[in-house]
Amino acid sequence: DTFRTVTLPMLKKRFGCDDGLSLHVAKRGCPPDGGGEVKLSFPIAKELPGGIDWVTEGLVKRVRGVAFTARIPPQMANRLVDGARGVLNNFLPDVYIFTDHHNGKEGGNSPAYGISLVAETTEGCVLGSDCSSASTRKEREKEEDEGRLLLDHRGGTNTKDHEENAEEEDQSQKTPEDYGRECAEALVSEIQRGGVCDSSHQALVLTLLACSPDQICRVRLGQLTPRSIQCLRTIRAFFGVTFNIQPEPESGTVFLSCVGAGMRNVAKRAT
Repeated sequence: DTFRTVTLPMLKKRFGCDDGLSLHVAKRGCPPDGGGEVKLSFPIAKELPGGIDWVTEGLVKRVRGVAFTARIPPQMANRLVDGARGVLNNFLPDVYIFTDHHNGKEGGNSPAYGISLVAETTEGCVLGSDCSSASTRKEREKEEDEGRLLLDHRGGTNTKDHEENAEEEDQSQKTPEDYGRECAEALVSEIQRGGVCDSSHQALVLTLLACSPDQICRVRLGQLTPRSIQCLRTIRAFFGVTFNIQPEPESGTVFLSCVGAGMRNVAKRAT
C-alpha cells in the first residue's frame, strides 16, 4: 500500500514516469507463508528529467490511509482506524482511512492485519508510514529462534522460567489499536523530521538524482538515515557522482545537490 500511495505518486509527479504507471493488489500475502499477488505496470523510460529542484515541502493538508485484514474478521480494520484517528485527529480534521478486507484465497496463506498512512502536503509531497502484525510476528519468531539456539548452547533451561516468559509475552502482545497508534505516531515523526520525502524513500530519491541528466539537481531531505549515508557512498563509487551537503540548523533539514551522471536507457526503444 505504501508503494502504491507514496512511491508511485512521487515517481509520477517528480521524475516523469506517468504513462501507465500503476500497482494493483490482487491478493494479500503476509509472513511467514506469503501467498500475495500484485500487478505492476511500469512504462519504459528513456531518461529522467533534468534540473530537478525539489526543495519546497509545504504544510500537511490531509491524511489518507488503508487498513487491511487478511483471513481474519474485518472488525480488526476498524480497530486499526480508531487507533490511528485517536492520534491524527489531534492535529487536523481531514483524515480518512479506507478498510480493505481479503478472505479465502485472496487473503494469502497467513492471517494478519496492518495499516498504511499517507500525509499529503500543499506542495504535492507525500510522506508515508506503515505497520502490520505480520512483521512484528516475524521479528518475534526470529528472536525466539535466537533464544532457543542460545539455550541449547548453554545446555538447557528452566521450565518454570520458560513458562513465566511465555506468559509475559502473551500479556505484552499488542492490540490493533496499538498498531494504529504506532503507525500514526511514526507518520507524525516523519512530518517532524522534515524534507520532501520520508526516511524510507531518501535512498531512492538520491539514486534517481544521480541517474538524471548532466544538470544540477537539488533536493531537501530530513535528517539522513544510516541507509541513506551508505547509499551516498555507493553512488560515489558506482556512478562517480558526489553530493554537496548543506545542513539547515533552523529546520533540521539538509540540502543536497549534485550533477547527474546522465544515464540513458538505450537497451529498448520507446515510442
